[in-house]
Amino acid sequence: MAGVLMRVLTSDGVRDLEVRDTQDRSLVGDHWNAIQHFLGTGKTDQLARFGGLTVAGVELESDPDVIEDREAEGDLDIDHVYPGRK
Repeated sequence: MAGVLMRVLTSDGVRDLEVRDTQDRSLVGDHWNAIQHFLGTGKTDQLARFGGLTVAGVELESDPDVIEDREAEGDLDIDHVYPGRK
């Protein structure tokens, strides 16, 4: 199965990764939703479930302090989870 290029917040920052599995694609979307929930409310409940999870061999970022830092640096200002799409 061909992969789909997706923006993923990893422990190394935002990366464009080829995500092959549909479950992993859904996980990436859920992860972004949890990030937005955390940034909007300050609550970590939804974010906590992503600790230690990986997509395309890369660990998803789940540390609230790191996510806040990435947001403050403007790293999370992405238009779309699929690069190149509007």
